[in-house]
Amino acid sequence: MEKVITHTNLSLLTGADMQKQLLFLLQLSDALRPLDNPVEIEEKVTKIALDFMDADWCHYVTIEEDNLIIQRGASRDDFPSLAGVYPISSFTLFKAVLDTGIPTIIDDVHTTDILDEDLKQLCIQLQNIAIVIGPVIKNDKPVGLLVLVQSKPRKWTASEVQLTIETAERTWAAVERAKAEEALRKSEEKYRTLFTSINQGFVFCEVDVVALTKNLAANFSSVIEKAGLTLVVQADANIQPVYVDKQMWEKIVFSLLSNAFKYTLKGSITIVLSAEEDFIVLKIKDTGVGIPENELSKMFERFQSVQNVKCRTYEGTGIDLSHIKELVQMHHGTINVESKLNEGSVFTVKIPTGKKHIADHQILKTTIDSDKISSAINVDEIDTLLKTIKPELSKTPDVKEENIL
Repeated sequence: MEKVITHTNLSLLTGADMQKQLLFLLQLSDALRPLDNPVEIEEKVTKIALDFMDADWCHYVTIEEDNLIIQRGASRDDFPSLAGVYPISSFTLFKAVLDTGIPTIIDDVHTTDILDEDLKQLCIQLQNIAIVIGPVIKNDKPVGLLVLVQSKPRKWTASEVQLTIETAERTWAAVERAKAEEALRKSEEKYRTLFTSINQGFVFCEVDVVALTKNLAANFSSVIEKAGLTLVVQADANIQPVYVDKQMWEKIVFSLLSNAFKYTLKGSITIVLSAEEDFIVLKIKDTGVGIPENELSKMFERFQSVQNVKCRTYEGTGIDLSHIKELVQMHHGTINVESKLNEGSVFTVKIPTGKKHIADHQILKTTIDSDKISSAINVDEIDTLLKTIKPELSKTPDVKEENIL
């Protein structure tokens, strides 16, 4: 006998069934908690499910495009592993489950009428006599399956079927969590490698930082203008040339401007350059949404962002604040932020003047004249920002340049 069971009629379980299911899920959660490898997760889940359900064969199947991927499974001694990658079209029974998104239960393959004769004979040959398949559907698309098989007829209970579905869901969630954590680790490693190589290859030269920063601001002005904001540039005319890595200084300024633009929906963005004892000071001020006080201390942590506030959304521009901080520190400088919610933020960068703090081999014995300064800011990044702005919000703003005397 075979049957197709939906989530609705699975909800009618006895108290004993519910208790049994709860104990199993607690055991499963405890077993998965320390695991961070998708293959190990699938191996652990299938072993626990096999033993708890007293089945002969259990596999978790990942769906990617038109393929079924089985990395690990559990089985009794006389059942072969099916680990591998298979086209969905080669598993007719799985394809039917994926097409409907409904769990399918077969108590006895000999008497079922949902399989054609060829598939029946194949199941009998493989000793797949009783089968339960629980699909995982996300955003109306199949992403996984948990399959349990018995080598003899078996009447699957509603509790067992619901447990199969719940286990499939939890397996998918655990695997996705592990993949996300692995991606995060790789991303952090990439940035560690990047900044190590950048640090080793830092080249400082004497730069008119006022002229360079004004040039950067001019490149950004088209974005500010289209968004209907006001851009103000204030610069101390008495700032002496300082030693910076030109390309990295551009990245610092551009990323801070990108951040201000993201969180400023009206008002202005102001760039201030001034001299303060043995430092040059760069301030990027905005009239944006601001940062909650309880989040200020975390703003320079890796992959941190302001939560639950209105902002523009875009990809591929700038770098996050933790990496800006690293670039500033490579200049032997500091960065901090002050902010008030719904009033705006001020990011302050301080870089020491002179060259005593820089190793000799990192100093380029050339001064970049102000009339030769040009920005290497990626035009594609500017275009990406421009595409995020709705045309109806555009208006021509005032762009002001001021000197601090």
